[in-house]
Amino acid sequence: IERDSAYKNCKIYNNTFYNWYMPILVAGSIGNHEVDIKNNIFYAYTYPPTYEGTAVKHDYNYYSGKIPAGDGGNSIGNGAEPFVDSKSGNFRLAVGASPNARGKNLSIYFTTDKDGRPRGSSLWSIGAYRAAGPAPPENITITINQ
Repeated sequence: IERDSAYKNCKIYNNTFYNWYMPILVAGSIGNHEVDIKNNIFYAYTYPPTYEGTAVKHDYNYYSGKIPAGDGGNSIGNGAEPFVDSKSGNFRLAVGASPNARGKNLSIYFTTDKDGRPRGSSLWSIGAYRAAGPAPPENITITINQ
C-alpha cells in the first residue's frame, strides 16, 4: 500500500510484518469505507501501528508490544518471539507460540497459508503461516462398538 494513497474497503488479513522502522498509519475515515485488519503479526517495530478513524476495524492481531487503542479485544500483545528462526528469515510460527490457533477464521477469503498448507476451518493461526505440524483435526467422530 502506497503512502498517502486512499484505499476503500481494504482487508488486510494474515500477514507478518517484521522489523518495521517507519510508522504504520492506517486511516479509515473516508466516508463509509472500512479498513479491516485481522490475523496479522506486527513484530519488532520501532513505532507501533497507529489506526485513525472509526472505520478502521482491527482485531485478532499479534503485537510484540502494546496493543493499539480501539482493538476489538482478541489481539495479543507481548514480547515473546513467535517465529521458528527469524534471524534466518524463517517466519513460520513455532509450535506453542502464542499466535497459534488464536486468529479469526477467514476461510471465506482463503483456506491455505503462505506455504499452501491448509488452515482448517477452526483454530486459525495469526500471521502468514500456520504453526508447524499437521493440520488440526476437525469434525472427528469416535464410535465405540462393544
